[in-house]
Amino acid sequence: MINQNLYPGMISSEIEFFTTGNDLKILQNGKIMSFNDIDSKVFNILKTAMIKDTEAYLALLDWHPLNENKQVEQFTKCRFGGLDFNADICSSGKLQKGEYWECPLRGQCTSEGKICKNIKFKNSIISFSEIRLIQCLVTDMTNDAISLELKTKLGTLHYQKRLLYEKLEISTKQELTVFAFKYNLIPSKILIGNQ
Repeated sequence: MINQNLYPGMISSEIEFFTTGNDLKILQNGKIMSFNDIDSKVFNILKTAMIKDTEAYLALLDWHPLNENKQVEQFTKCRFGGLDFNADICSSGKLQKGEYWECPLRGQCTSEGKICKNIKFKNSIISFSEIRLIQCLVTDMTNDAISLELKTKLGTLHYQKRLLYEKLEISTKQELTVFAFKYNLIPSKILIGNQ
């Protein structure tokens, strides 16, 4: 028997949100819909979560001061915009806390960490530079190539790698890869191959 991972919503009532370009989509019951076609019950689940998160809500009021629909859409895009194997809303209607995804604004967004979710490991935030390091380390790149990619000296790279492994309480590249997969950090070009 072949064990395949299916995205939530492919054959279930679970809901997975994801972006394609600037468009936010919904995957549910085997159908892909535009966010504009969202069910009112699902919209209200998202709206309630948005309003409860004061920091996110205040940031969204700055982005879209007079448009509640745009606020909820932006909240959903920022917090759940990546396609992954964990349902954003399970079949019972429970909304997950959020996920990391490769938002094109990451590293330059004034609301970063307010609306979107930072990755936390044992109450410690994984920084943007640590995420970039992880993404390089789980590839087949050599240390020299990673050093060039991250514009750092080789000795500094080894030091940063040691600190990262200590922070994540791991000791092997395999453990790092498991961590990266769990937190949606493996670049899509690695998962689907270089195109």
